[in-house]
Amino acid sequence: ADPAGLADALIERLGLGDVAHQRVDALPTGRARLVEVGRALANQPRVLLLDEPSSGLNEAETAELAAVLADLAQQGLAVLLVEHDMSLVMGSCQDIHVLDFGRIIASGSPAEIQRSEVVLSAYLGKERAEDVAADLADNGALDGSVPAGEPAVTARAAAPLPGAGEAEVPVLELRDVRAGYGEFDVIDGVSFAIAPGEVFALLGPNGAGKSTTLKVIAGLLEPSGGSVAICGRNVVGADADALSRAGLCTVPEGRGIFPNLTVAENLWMATFTGTARAEVEELAYQRFPRLGERRTQTAGTMSGGEQQMLAMARALATSPALLVLDELSMGLAPLIVEDLYAQVAEIADSGLSILVVEQFAHE
Repeated sequence: ADPAGLADALIERLGLGDVAHQRVDALPTGRARLVEVGRALANQPRVLLLDEPSSGLNEAETAELAAVLADLAQQGLAVLLVEHDMSLVMGSCQDIHVLDFGRIIASGSPAEIQRSEVVLSAYLGKERAEDVAADLADNGALDGSVPAGEPAVTARAAAPLPGAGEAEVPVLELRDVRAGYGEFDVIDGVSFAIAPGEVFALLGPNGAGKSTTLKVIAGLLEPSGGSVAICGRNVVGADADALSRAGLCTVPEGRGIFPNLTVAENLWMATFTGTARAEVEELAYQRFPRLGERRTQTAGTMSGGEQQMLAMARALATSPALLVLDELSMGLAPLIVEDLYAQVAEIADSGLSILVVEQFAHE
């Protein structure tokens, strides 16, 4: 087959004609994901395996991907979709098998799965599952998606710390920050301040400038204008290592754990601050008991929620002044997200300032 002709056919099939001659690294995440699908289709497979293709996509991009997958299936291609996003699953799949902690707990059509109390309980928690099941029964209709709950945390302030006054110095303050790459500014005029014990949410879709803002805060990208201060001290120009030692700790998107090390060995990575291994582990298992049960397990074999717990526990072991959580909820079921954000609230109540960076406000 003619490679150029095959490429043109795939571009048309996936609706990529308007970006056919653009660099992939300059495309929105949703379009780049379709390019990945197209590259796989170029091999003319009989079975297409997709692992979490909705990760990082917004609702419109997820809907576009669902339409593409449904079209591929109608044309005779077998698609195996491994996914947590219920809107994508319900919008593109005909047969669903639900896994929970290594075992299949339900199988059936989208309608059957959506009505399954076992699935709702595993995905949303028992109490919320009962509410959803009651709503479905009352309405007598399915809308194609599992309802999500109210926000666990958007932006909240903990109670003022003892002795705190009105002129309290922010733990982090950005004033009119401008930054970008080359001659192109990604962010311009960004200003906000985070008080001690406050959970501050930075929300925005892909391409909004969240990652660029985080790079400036972490000392990985020097701003072209404005100022960044930690505890009242200007830190523009300081390197990432110095900021880390000053109390800035980031749990990056994707968790940043060592997958080939055990849970305990991952936690030992935080002992460079001088804290004893036993103390690091004790504090981690006290806050996240499940990690204690997985102490000798290789981190890469744990669930996404457990890996996120490990990343948070390791970060907290450094006794940071500011904890940055980048896409904490990415790839996790609502029940797990709710549990993690409950932990975030408890941590903030102890006086730690937290910057949460998320794509979706409902999380």
